[in-house]
Amino acid sequence: MVVIIRAKPGVEGLRPTLANLPGSKSHSQRAMLLTALSPISCRLRGCLLSEDTRVMAEALRTLGAELIQDSDGFRIKGIASLPRDLIELELGENGTALRTLGAILPMLGLQVRLDGAPGLRARPLGPLLDFLRQAGISYLGDELPLRIDGRTFDPSRRLQVDAGLSSQVATGVMLGTALGLRRGLSVDGSVQVMGATAHGYLAVTQESLRACGYPTEKSATADGVSYHFAKLQSQADELRIPVDPSAAAFPWVLGAMRGHAPAPEMAPGGHPDWGILEDIHRLMAASSEEVCIDDLGGRPDCFPALVALACQARGRRVLSGAPALRGKESDRIAAMAAGLEALDMDCQELPDGLVLEGECILPREDAPRDVPAPADHRIVMSLALLGAQMPGGIRLEADAAVAKSWPGFWDWLGENALLEFPAPR
Repeated sequence: MVVIIRAKPGVEGLRPTLANLPGSKSHSQRAMLLTALSPISCRLRGCLLSEDTRVMAEALRTLGAELIQDSDGFRIKGIASLPRDLIELELGENGTALRTLGAILPMLGLQVRLDGAPGLRARPLGPLLDFLRQAGISYLGDELPLRIDGRTFDPSRRLQVDAGLSSQVATGVMLGTALGLRRGLSVDGSVQVMGATAHGYLAVTQESLRACGYPTEKSATADGVSYHFAKLQSQADELRIPVDPSAAAFPWVLGAMRGHAPAPEMAPGGHPDWGILEDIHRLMAASSEEVCIDDLGGRPDCFPALVALACQARGRRVLSGAPALRGKESDRIAAMAAGLEALDMDCQELPDGLVLEGECILPREDAPRDVPAPADHRIVMSLALLGAQMPGGIRLEADAAVAKSWPGFWDWLGENALLEFPAPR
C-alpha cells in the first residue's frame, strides 16, 4: 500500500507529550513470556497491541497458554503442564520472539520447530546458535526453519551467553532461568553475560523479572556481568506496562523539527531508548560544529528517527556505534541512506551508522517525491517525519509496516500532517 505525507499548512508547533503512545514493546513481550509460560494467571494492562504482540500471543497459545485480548491488553492463564511433543511455531517477522523463545523453550525441555516470514528468515541466527552450542542443546539447521531439541539440555548447567551483537538471546536465557526456577527444575540460578553492548535492554529484562516475582542481582566479572536470581517471590496477578520510549521518539523528533524540544523530566528512565532525549537536545543545538553521537549501540531503535532530525541540523553530524542496524528488519543504515538520497541529501554510510555533512535542505516542490522504503516500521515512520516537513511531501510504500510496533501511528501523524492513501486501506 502507498501513503503520501505532506506538511499541513498552519501547523508549526508540536508540543512534545507522552499522551496516546502505545505500551512498551520490550516490557509487553517480556511480561507475556513470563506469565504465559508460568502456571499462573495474570492481567496485563497497557500492553502493546501490535503485529509483534499478536505473533507472540499466537505462539504462546500454540504452546498451551490462554490469552484473551481486550482494548487494554491481555488476560493470561499460563501453562500448567508443558507440552512434550514437537511444537511448531510460526513467528512472522518477530525477531524478539525468535531469539527469546529459541532460548527459553529448550531450557524448559521442549522440542520446537521455529519458522517465520521471509524477512525473519533473513535475520542472523548466530547469537542464538552460539548459545545452543554452548549449552549443549541439539538443533538441526543453521537458518530458519530451525528445529531444537530441549531434551538434550542439562538444567543444572551454568550458562554463558555472548550479547555482543544482540541482547535478545541473553534476555531469553534470563527468562528461561526464571521460568525453570518457577517450575521447580534444578536450574543453576545465575547467568553469565559477555560482551553486551546494550546493557540497558538487560536492565529492562531485570525490571520485568522483578515485576513478575524474579528478583535478580547483577555483579561484574572479568568477562562481563553475572545475573544472580534471588529467592523467588509471589507473582503479581496484575501488571501495568509502561509507555514505549521507541514510539515516543517520533512525536519528540517531529516536535524538535518544529522547534520544540522535549523537557528533561519527560524521560522517566528505565529503558535505554529514553536516552534519545539527550540526543535530540544535542542535535537541536548543532551549528557549524561537529556533533558526534557514537554510542547508539545501546539504543539502536532510535537511529532512524535521529537521522530524520539530523537532516535539519547543521555542520557535520555523525550517528554511529550500532553495527546491529545492518541486521534488523532491514539494513537500516542503507535504507535511511537511500531515503535521503531520494531527497537530494548527501550522506556517507559507515559500517555502524551514517555521516551527514553541511546543511540539508528538504525539497520544496509541490509534487510528492517517491522515496524508497523497505517494509520496516521504523524506516517508514522516520521517513514519514521528513514528508511532514515538505510542502509537496513524499510518497511511501509499505504503510502497513507501522502495525508491527505502533498501529496508531498514522492516526497520530494525521493530526500533524496531511495524509493521503490513494488506494483503499
